[in-house]
Amino acid sequence: MNLSNLNDYLQTLATVGAIIGLLMVGYQVSESNRIASQQMASSAFNLWTQAAISEVESGVLNTVAKSLTNPDELTLTDKL
Repeated sequence: MNLSNLNDYLQTLATVGAIIGLLMVGYQVSESNRIASQQMASSAFNLWTQAAISEVESGVLNTVAKSLTNPDELTLTDKL
């Protein structure tokens, strides 16, 4: 094996290593994007549930206040 053949093998191995490295970086970037989008969806869902809970709670507080001030004006829905 002469020096030229050894140099060709080393260059081929270096090129294959660089390609594998680039593929791994691409995979890591796609995983980071996937995780970020899942976290964003989770945050949006949490905000939506908090908004729904606060809307329900505000209606309950209004009904309680109405029952304390004017209990005769409560509708059937308020009583339920």
